[in-house]
Amino acid sequence: MGISVYRENCRLVFKIFGIKFKFKFKKFGYNNIFGKNNKIYIKYQNTLTELSSLKRIKGLNININGNNNCIIIGYPNNNITNCTLTINGDNNKFELGKSEYRIAYGNFSMATYGNNRVMQIGENFSLDNNSLLWLEENSSRLVIGNDCMFSHNLFLRNSDGHVILNGTEILNKAKDMIIGDHVWICAYAKLLKNVKISNNSIVGCGAVVTSNCDIPNSVIAGNPAKIVKNNINWIRDNMNNYLNIQNNIHNYKSKTLAVVERE
Repeated sequence: MGISVYRENCRLVFKIFGIKFKFKFKKFGYNNIFGKNNKIYIKYQNTLTELSSLKRIKGLNININGNNNCIIIGYPNNNITNCTLTINGDNNKFELGKSEYRIAYGNFSMATYGNNRVMQIGENFSLDNNSLLWLEENSSRLVIGNDCMFSHNLFLRNSDGHVILNGTEILNKAKDMIIGDHVWICAYAKLLKNVKISNNSIVGCGAVVTSNCDIPNSVIAGNPAKIVKNNINWIRDNMNNYLNIQNNIHNYKSKTLAVVERE
């Protein structure tokens, strides 16, 4: 028929008998995606569906300048609020698992130009205000497990940003930053390059983590941070809710025991 419709740099292009008509939508889709073959997917169960060029993910502003980048957002994820994802470079991947919790005012950044990086966040992740998660160096990774609770004003950066040399030898290349499952990171904590935090751990308020803390069920605190307590666990309930639940359980058991004794 001589008529085709396709997406080019987040513009809707109508090609009619060889003539292109481009339309840029300000109210729909993402306007700040530049490059070739950049894909945004919604993941439901194990199925990926590419996001239409006219649609946005509520609460997530996406900026891309590069080629062959991939973004995967788990569904449902209805509590994202005023977050920004920035990718500059080629062949980078960002994945955020489905979550029932609030993810607010976060900055997920691969803004410095780099290639082949991966930022992967598991399911039931939560994040409070004014936090920065930053990948910079080529082929570096930030991996966060399932059911992690991140507080506000956090700084996770898997790079020093500048080169430290011993003669011609580079001393400070980035390796993977790995955060395990069910990790609580408290307010104002800073996690720097090549750090590993094991499952079921807590990073204390204001901690500066510069080395591996790879013993599970630990409390990590201080500057520089170290393990200060072992064999702990934690839950998301605040103290009042937890105590009310425990009191209700205790009262129920007491009443049940009294009925049994009368019988």
